[in-house]
Amino acid sequence: MNAPKIKFNNAAGYDRMMGVWSQLIGDIFLDWLSFEERGCWLDIGCGTGAFTQQIKERCAPSEIIGVDPSDVQLEFARTRKGMGDCIFQRADAMALPFENQKFDSSTMALVLFFVPDPGKGLSEMIRVTKKNGTVSAYVWDILGGGFPAEPIQAGLRSMNYEYALPPSVDISLMDNLKECWESAGLKSIQTRVFEVERSFDDFEEFWEITSNSASIKSVLADMDKQKKSELQNLVKQQLPRSANGAIKYSSWANAIQGLVK
Repeated sequence: MNAPKIKFNNAAGYDRMMGVWSQLIGDIFLDWLSFEERGCWLDIGCGTGAFTQQIKERCAPSEIIGVDPSDVQLEFARTRKGMGDCIFQRADAMALPFENQKFDSSTMALVLFFVPDPGKGLSEMIRVTKKNGTVSAYVWDILGGGFPAEPIQAGLRSMNYEYALPPSVDISLMDNLKECWESAGLKSIQTRVFEVERSFDDFEEFWEITSNSASIKSVLADMDKQKKSELQNLVKQQLPRSANGAIKYSSWANAIQGLVK
């Protein structure tokens, strides 16, 4: 079976699934970052604006711009409460429409593995960031089992179904992430692994939310009722559940930051 491409055409479903996971990681990521209060921020691949909102609330930026290639995601981001003074615009991560050294901090939250050429994406981040400004990213450890939809993906693998992976999935490995930052000439490079836990009331809630993952949604859409039921039972058996049926499990991301020379 051919693996489908990842499509971000359901902003509300994506935000309910990935937006929550993103903000769980985003909180501790921002605690870890080096940045100046009241600085000018760029959030590349902002999607539905979940992390952009955290930057605004936690970092008191003088200006914040979120860019993304998806108009559907950007429209959702603009509806977030309290984000009226934030700028959201369509842009390519490998060809940012900004002048050199505009931002104090540039970041990619769960995005770098979607950039066809991560090195080019990083070079653009560096170009638009001021000297001694922070350039940072975090990515789900997809190849290490840290992706939030891993319980369903593991079930698909056991049933010999293929599902979409980001085009630059190898950058999710910490060694590759670090090599990318080092090759780009950034200084004061730091890395961390961040693990977060999420709870669901029961399997039904887990399935409703997690099956909205862009990487597997199209696979499920083409699956017949019997196979989908088989997959659900398989996943249900593997998930940790409490006595009342609640589900709780962890996902983790590899994070990196460095300063522009």
